[in-house]
Amino acid sequence: MTTKESVQDVLASFDQLSPAEQVIVTREIAKRMKRAHDENEGGPVGEEELTFLTDQMFQMYDREEERNGSG
Repeated sequence: MTTKESVQDVLASFDQLSPAEQVIVTREIAKRMKRAHDENEGGPVGEEELTFLTDQMFQMYDREEERNGSG
């Protein structure tokens, strides 16, 4: 399994959580990212990684809007 596939699996699992559970998971991820950032002295995020993460974030928002009928 590729990293991209692993991330997509995680995001698919995330989509199955309730909104409250999504908040808990998001906060935990934020804590871990801050810890990793601090441990790596804020190493730069590459352009490819930033593009991938941004794309995934927008896909998540699109799915949420579809579920809620927003748009």
